[in-house]
Amino acid sequence: AARARPVATGPWTRLADEIGRELSLGRPVQLLESDHPSLLVTWGLFVPKVILPRSAQSWTDERAAIVLRHELAHIRRGDWVIQLAGELLRTVYWFNPLIWIACARLRQESEQACDDEVLSSGVAGPDYATHLVELARLLKAEAAPRLPAPAVARSSSLERRIRAMLDARLTRTPATRAGRFITAAALLTFTVALAAAQTGPVTFSGSVFDPTGKPVPGATV
Repeated sequence: AARARPVATGPWTRLADEIGRELSLGRPVQLLESDHPSLLVTWGLFVPKVILPRSAQSWTDERAAIVLRHELAHIRRGDWVIQLAGELLRTVYWFNPLIWIACARLRQESEQACDDEVLSSGVAGPDYATHLVELARLLKAEAAPRLPAPAVARSSSLERRIRAMLDARLTRTPATRAGRFITAAALLTFTVALAAAQTGPVTFSGSVFDPTGKPVPGATV
């Protein structure tokens, strides 16, 4: 981000302002253009930032609007803070497989929720899927660093997301803020309690033997 250039004018800024007002963000979003060919992520709490790859200026307005709507939906939901908290929790309880499963599921659900936001704006599912596949191929040219930040075209979850966006039977009504908070609190409480239960004190007993194979009386371990 320190080496990126601010994007202050042009279609990206105009589209970001329009979509930000539509989503009622209430916070200014800073757009940055990176020299990296495949870095497209969103992060930040008080001053959210979207870092764009160097090829973004050549994208069509339709693709730019899809990308911005997806990324600004992450900002409105506060996904960066939640995912960062999940990463910190996984650092502490790295030995618990449930934490890894929960963090992976957290990423999947946040991406699908933002996909639903794009689809709810009137973008057709096949058109959105086409843009995502082309973006994934374009941004795959050089591997981006793995960051605890949302990314619109992360290839590891693309198949599942495309299957969901082409399923017309799915309900795309967003969850309420209270519902998201209760779900996150319940998940964290469950995983932390289970991890803590696995690290309780244990006892063991046995005998200490000397080199000749005889028990050593009164040995303390």
